[in-house]
Amino acid sequence: MADSEHSLQDDSNTQHQYASLLVSIGRGFALFLAAFSLLNLVGELFHPGFDASGWWLDTRSMPDDVGRTLILVFSVLMFEFARKPDSFRLLTSLQKMAVAGALAVAIHDASTFYSLVTQGTITTQFALPFSFVVAALLLTIFGALHVRARGRRASIRGKALISVATVGCTVAFPLLQIHCFGWTDYRRHADAAVVFGCKVYASGNLSVALSDRVRSACELYHQGLVRHLVMSGGPGQGDIHETDAMRDFAVSLGIPAGRILTDRSGLSTDETVANTVPLFRKHGFERVLAVSHFFHLPRIKLTYQRAGVDVFTVPARQKFRLPNEGFMLVRETAALWAYYARPLTGL
Repeated sequence: MADSEHSLQDDSNTQHQYASLLVSIGRGFALFLAAFSLLNLVGELFHPGFDASGWWLDTRSMPDDVGRTLILVFSVLMFEFARKPDSFRLLTSLQKMAVAGALAVAIHDASTFYSLVTQGTITTQFALPFSFVVAALLLTIFGALHVRARGRRASIRGKALISVATVGCTVAFPLLQIHCFGWTDYRRHADAAVVFGCKVYASGNLSVALSDRVRSACELYHQGLVRHLVMSGGPGQGDIHETDAMRDFAVSLGIPAGRILTDRSGLSTDETVANTVPLFRKHGFERVLAVSHFFHLPRIKLTYQRAGVDVFTVPARQKFRLPNEGFMLVRETAALWAYYARPLTGL
């Protein structure tokens, strides 16, 4: 009898440990989503176009005021859960309803993604839509709300887990955006495709990365999807400018020289966007594709959106994986947050 009671107590302790672990992780996830969502809403007040809530939850089918109000309510409820998991029954019910509503939107977004893939409207080399990642976060939060430890204060270990979960989301969020969004090909009929520059050697030869980008853009032209190519870059390592080398390579691939425009001051993503937006307007380009490597595309999309242009991104088809791809992923993870927050920091 004593052994049986001992075993039941062990099982109860194990269940409590798992429940505490789930609650801590769920609170960390809730804190991240609440902070990110609230930052978007506050940033939008001072910098129109700042709001990037669509990164995790697509509310475009709703009026802007309705979508932002719902996100604000969600943020407040998640902040309260992250602050104090042991809430009264009505508040917990409201928190569950908010999470369930966001989960329904995420599942709908994932379903839409697979429908577009099935129809051939888009293609992807990374079959997991970001909406599924969001759904996993929301399911974890919902589970934490369901098993919350009533009347128990978070231990030091629990608080550490909340911090780890929040920081983990902060790192994983842009990294998964890069893979889920970056590997998705949104090519379609457009007026032009802009190619983002990369290294050109002193000999005038394009680096492997730049060759991939230019070649991918030329494929868009030969497929009849675009009528013009825009080459953007800066000085090469030698006397040959990046855009000249890019144009010459495109001509060698059968693109008429008269169909190629150049931006010779595209020294960075910012400068390429700043220079090409007036170029699009000058030539009457209404729909534009942006071609670069997958890890670069989320930042390109964000920068053009902030400039008032909604481009469609096309990942360069790589002949070989780049040897410094790991470094580029780390760099772009940090750069995506930096570009996102820059209107608020003024940097």
